[in-house]
Amino acid sequence: MKPRNVMLCTLTFTLCDLTISTVLYTYSCKKASIFEDVMHFNIFHSMLDVWGTTLLRTCICVGAVIGVAWNRANGPQRLQASITPMTLLCYLIASYAMIKLLLFSEEEKPVQDAWFWSLLSWTWLSSAMTLFAWKQMGEFTPCIQETTMYSGLPDDQEVARVGSQRPEVESDTSGATIGRLLSYSKQDFGYLFIAFFFLILCTLALFLQGYGVVFSPSHSPD
Repeated sequence: MKPRNVMLCTLTFTLCDLTISTVLYTYSCKKASIFEDVMHFNIFHSMLDVWGTTLLRTCICVGAVIGVAWNRANGPQRLQASITPMTLLCYLIASYAMIKLLLFSEEEKPVQDAWFWSLLSWTWLSSAMTLFAWKQMGEFTPCIQETTMYSGLPDDQEVARVGSQRPEVESDTSGATIGRLLSYSKQDFGYLFIAFFFLILCTLALFLQGYGVVFSPSHSPD
């Protein structure tokens, strides 16, 4: 697929994600108005925080499209270098949606709100699609137009122009140093992922154990 089509599909998905998430949140809101839900936010009854992850995904996709469209030479390489942090971020969004399900199940067993399940499912799906769009834009072939644009100039002018563009290229390359450093940990990514997964499980176990003590009925001695 052409890079222009991929960027157009990414923007279309971003618009659909924001629209669908807003509609699902509006119908799942249990307060009289959204303003009241914002002012009296309750993590056990409100889906405002899950809808907030939509704004995060929107900023990510729009920023990636702008970065690739503005700098076709180094933009895809930077996206490819930051694929590991982006995977972790999408995983955190999906994990938070799972935590939200556990919080809602403390108040309502089982959770029978269809709008709640719709927004939760769409959050998981859109997180995966955001990561997929990021990978697709990171696989673009760098487009260098300077060689064809100035191919008709004399040799001395071409050498002078290339010499003047070297500091700019070096500054753009140095900006991707952090991405390269993060890519060095790819060999241990499996171990880090397993450790992070069990850390999330341990945190959830302690969290639910604490709420089990709070919500468990008190037994009077016989």
